[in-house]
Amino acid sequence: MNKKKVLTGALTALLAFGCTVSVTSFAATEKGIVGTIKGGSDQPSGANIEYWGPEADLTDSSGYTISYDLYVPANILEKKQPPVHVDTQLAFFVPGIEKGGCMKAEAFDFGLDDEIWVNHWDEATQTDMDAPYAKVSKVDDMYKASVTDIAIDPKLYSDEWDDSINDNKAWTDAVPTAASITPRINLYKESSKTYSTKFSVTNVVVKKNGEVVFTPDVSVKDVIGGNWVDADEKYTELAAQSFNTKGLTLGSAKATVKVGKKSTIKVATMFAGDKVSVKSSKKKIASVSYKNGKLTIKGVKKGKANITVSSAYGKKTVKVTVK
Repeated sequence: MNKKKVLTGALTALLAFGCTVSVTSFAATEKGIVGTIKGGSDQPSGANIEYWGPEADLTDSSGYTISYDLYVPANILEKKQPPVHVDTQLAFFVPGIEKGGCMKAEAFDFGLDDEIWVNHWDEATQTDMDAPYAKVSKVDDMYKASVTDIAIDPKLYSDEWDDSINDNKAWTDAVPTAASITPRINLYKESSKTYSTKFSVTNVVVKKNGEVVFTPDVSVKDVIGGNWVDADEKYTELAAQSFNTKGLTLGSAKATVKVGKKSTIKVATMFAGDKVSVKSSKKKIASVSYKNGKLTIKGVKKGKANITVSSAYGKKTVKVTVK
């Protein structure tokens, strides 16, 4: 195939359509289960994402570790406000008795002061300590908490909560010899304002004594886990989906269009289904509409206008020249 000929033909088609577009780098994608967390004000402020795993014999529950990447939108962290609290569990379910429980890892927090910090609360010393298994970094318009081989305590707990001890009840049934194990990442975020935001857990690896025993296949279209939201008291089964760490992203920040002609620009949202709103600063010069991941800009009369594109995870501007 003559690539030069194909490219020339594409440019000719654009010019005939009456528009020119300057292209910038587009979406940066990751893939995993995407869940929702809601909270603030008087609402419960917790949620979790879990991946359904294989069967295991828990008569020897020692030696388990979990690694994963947790992605949260940057706007969930407010400077010098309550941090994100992360609680890592290896949950299990015993089909014969229809009961579930969990084993727990050390919980940790991360927040934003003058810079990102991460630590865990040490009960023995009643102080904040380093959390060497967790590294938090800014990735585009998201924060990424990379957790590496966090150790799971072998003690078995029930899924039932005991308010008197502010913890799960102890597991009192027989130690399960055939239970399905499920890495579960719990998230908590207090806020004085009511909020609702999405988040994702990716790259999950469960090991026992250093050997990988489970890593979910996020390439499949099937349901592979779920999301529990405290505020809704609801569990939703989910498949993995792609998300864009750059947040709201435009295929171009500029467009030139002739009067009476149209120009289209691709739009990538942070998460699938994000609501997008668009507005023209001068409707008498350029009008705009949005549908199915595309802006359509129409030249009305000669001049310049700005198109504002907004979602819950960002705001962008397209500078439009109508000739």
